[in-house]
Amino acid sequence: MAVIQRVGSPAKPRKWMSVHEMGDMLGLKKTDRYWLVHKNYFRTETLLGKMRVEIASFEKWYANQDWYHSQSRYRTQEDRKKDAAAEAASLSMPEMARLLDVPRSTVYGILSSKKYAPLLDVIVIAGRRRVTKESFERFLQAQDTYELFNFEYEELELKEKREYENYK
Repeated sequence: MAVIQRVGSPAKPRKWMSVHEMGDMLGLKKTDRYWLVHKNYFRTETLLGKMRVEIASFEKWYANQDWYHSQSRYRTQEDRKKDAAAEAASLSMPEMARLLDVPRSTVYGILSSKKYAPLLDVIVIAGRRRVTKESFERFLQAQDTYELFNFEYEELELKEKREYENYK
């Protein structure tokens, strides 16, 4: 069977994208996608029975606002991939609490205490505070109050990754 190819003008650049595509770019769920649309932040039109977002107006809006750039839940897939290495080398506060077998409030107390805070390096990834694994090891060596809870460290790491992915 022969493939028929249209000869003539080259393909036109896209002018519209679906609301679904726009939401995927921002990492939004359905409700948040349509919330942005109905706030009239960008030009929309119903084409062939589906709501479409004008690409030029979306890009202009995205470039001129700060809120969605700084929010972790609105980060793009590329941003999340860049942060993956830093996340692998750090612990969230719930992870640290499970490793020490203490409540999260105790972890936050450790981070704010004058005695232990200098031992821990806190980094911010996607708007969330995390402790580097290297500084956590240093913290464990430098004090006698808290000990590592008795179970596999790497097993927790894999389980936490799965839980974190399900949380998103």
